[in-house]
Amino acid sequence: MKIIQFINEISGGGAEAVLLRLHDGFVKRGFESQIVTLKPQNDYFSTSVSTTCLHLKKSALTTPAKIALFLKHAQPDMVLVHICDLHRVFSTIEYPNIFFVVHLELSYKLHTKNNFFSRYRFRRRIERTYQKHRTITVSHAIKKDMLSHFNLDETKIEAIYNPFDLEKIVRKSLEPLHTDEAFLLYIGRLVPIKRVDILLKAFAKIKNKTIKLVLLGEGPLKGELQKLASELHITERLIFPGWQSNPFRYIKKAKLVLLSSESESLSNVLVESLMLHTPVVSTKTAGAQEIMTDALQPYLAAVNDIDDLASKIDLAMQTYPEIRHTCYEKFHADRIVQQYIDLLS
Repeated sequence: MKIIQFINEISGGGAEAVLLRLHDGFVKRGFESQIVTLKPQNDYFSTSVSTTCLHLKKSALTTPAKIALFLKHAQPDMVLVHICDLHRVFSTIEYPNIFFVVHLELSYKLHTKNNFFSRYRFRRRIERTYQKHRTITVSHAIKKDMLSHFNLDETKIEAIYNPFDLEKIVRKSLEPLHTDEAFLLYIGRLVPIKRVDILLKAFAKIKNKTIKLVLLGEGPLKGELQKLASELHITERLIFPGWQSNPFRYIKKAKLVLLSSESESLSNVLVESLMLHTPVVSTKTAGAQEIMTDALQPYLAAVNDIDDLASKIDLAMQTYPEIRHTCYEKFHADRIVQQYIDLLS
């Protein structure tokens, strides 16, 4: 069986991480797996996985036809398309077993529209995009979100969690990290939806005034966040290593892993942290609530609430429940890859 995954570019985000893990899972099963991008690889992100670049623009009118021709020659049995902007491109392409993988709540974009006409137009665009091909959402929350905000066919939407290779995560976490300093950790893009500004303001309020905060990631807000850190007088306690090819060694040594997102479908970082038995604190996004259940619920903070996030960090540093395998076993890669293969039957 041949599987091709499409994404605009490989740039170190969560969707790219999922795509690469699926690729590994397919290869382990003995399938022919290929990753195809429209743009060349991002400068600060590197991967050993071979990719094919088509050098196409999403907005070009000829792009769907060129992709259709590529598929005709490649003849894959399954096509997985990641990222919503590419879904629009593929929505007009006629080819069997195309699946759109949705990594975020589409209602988040809907709520940014400031008038009835723009919201109506956005709804119609979403409904047109997802009416032909089948859809995979990376959480049950996203599936529920799509069905409650848009007029879509429920029978064409399947929720399948992101895959995680526990053995690989543990193995990579054992690589040395040469620091004895205690630190809290954020991993992710430095973009508005992640609300790292809220995290910095909460960090400035926690009781422990000596612990450091490590920010692993790159993005357009880096300069603004460094300026904010200076205004909050926490510059000396912040470390910006940038994007790292092995974040697991940081997760393993962190006192806490923190997320402050405004919206999050299913955070890779939360699951990876739990697999390494590192405590986590997150804002109460739909995805986080699917991961942080039962004894972990008290460590969910209200979205965009600086004081609540600070108090949850203080609580987690004081006491945290034992992290058991039941917290993450449903995300094991073997189980998830099989669910993808079952879609073809």
